[in-house]
Amino acid sequence: MHYENTRRHSNRLDSSGIRFYLSNELRQHDLGYITFGTMSNLFGLAIPPLVERFVIDSYCPAKVTR
Repeated sequence: MHYENTRRHSNRLDSSGIRFYLSNELRQHDLGYITFGTMSNLFGLAIPPLVERFVIDSYCPAKVTR
């Protein structure tokens, strides 16, 4: 994850995060997701099958984080 820190503040600390839990057991609900700063459409998080790595880039302007 990348954060914009143009003023180079060294005392900034982030405690956000997300955890993914994978299971071979079929659950009642196959998938649910939440997006921040990405396109919230049907294909916004369409992860292709059998990939080792899947990257989503997005941008959040500084003015909306104040």
